[in-house]
Amino acid sequence: MKRTLTKLGLLILSVTFFLASCSKAPDKILYKKSGKWSAILTFHITSVGYDETNTSSATMLFDKNGSGTFTDGAGVVVTFTWSYSKDSEKLTYQEAGDDPIVFDVTEMEKKSEKWHNVSTEIIGLDTWVYDLTVDLTSID
Repeated sequence: MKRTLTKLGLLILSVTFFLASCSKAPDKILYKKSGKWSAILTFHITSVGYDETNTSSATMLFDKNGSGTFTDGAGVVVTFTWSYSKDSEKLTYQEAGDDPIVFDVTEMEKKSEKWHNVSTEIIGLDTWVYDLTVDLTSID
């Protein structure tokens, strides 16, 4: 009986360690790595009588110190700062002179991430919804 309980305890402990090692936490992906990432940005804007989706690509270079550069398809380079909250799984991105954008980190793999942000704005009597998704793939 004692051996059975010991074996059961070891099995439970082994499964717990195995599952913990398989979890993919965003702090182990972009948060602790610097490097170059390919970004596909999908921007969906809706309002009464208006529905438009635009997709563009860019290259983003992240430094561990919380700074980076964003280079769009036309070669325009913009500097930004970024920070990640491990507790809320949110990433804050801010270009110089602009308001910060807070993204939910919705997917993360060893070499890819997906961020999502939805914001609204009331203009006159219309409510505009801005839905931004960023798909990142490591190219380093």
